[in-house]
Amino acid sequence: LLVVSFAGRTMRGMALWNCTCDCEGNSICRTDHLKSGSSQSCGCLRNELLSKHGLSTSAEHKVWKTMKQRCCNSNNRGIMICERWMESFEAFYLDMGPRPSSSHSIDRINNDDGYHAGNCRWVTHQEQCNNRRSCVTIMFRGQSKTVTQWAKCLGISKTTIQTRRNAGWPDEAVLCTPVDVRFRTKAARVIE
Repeated sequence: LLVVSFAGRTMRGMALWNCTCDCEGNSICRTDHLKSGSSQSCGCLRNELLSKHGLSTSAEHKVWKTMKQRCCNSNNRGIMICERWMESFEAFYLDMGPRPSSSHSIDRINNDDGYHAGNCRWVTHQEQCNNRRSCVTIMFRGQSKTVTQWAKCLGISKTTIQTRRNAGWPDEAVLCTPVDVRFRTKAARVIE
């Protein structure tokens, strides 16, 4: 890379530089990436590496690119990616391994923490829904489950559980009181 001109600053005040590559491509790089050597091309070297390992069209590579785009977007809510993953798909793939199935996606275990090996896993859509900040969990008989999980486990509708909790019922009564069929709606009876 050859530095051509100053390109501005990041939101954190780091200097950005317009650079041209030996392949005649262009890129904008941070000072620290240029000094450390972590930015060595416009991306052509990375593309060359990806084509060597054959994963440039893989689902894992798409997840990695999407994760980076989401976190580098100006609308990002402050979610960070560790530098190891930011700079290298190979490092991401080594840490995460292959995606178990097409129904799995990347999930942060702690939603207040960023993307890094100790905080990410492959999960199904249902597991990811259960890990949202908005999910309410209920601790009952030594088990902690979301309202949706308890509903599925006990055969009680999610709405019934939520209504009982909103009415101030204790958790044991919420989960152990049988549903009185006399109060079910006509639509609920038709669905059964």
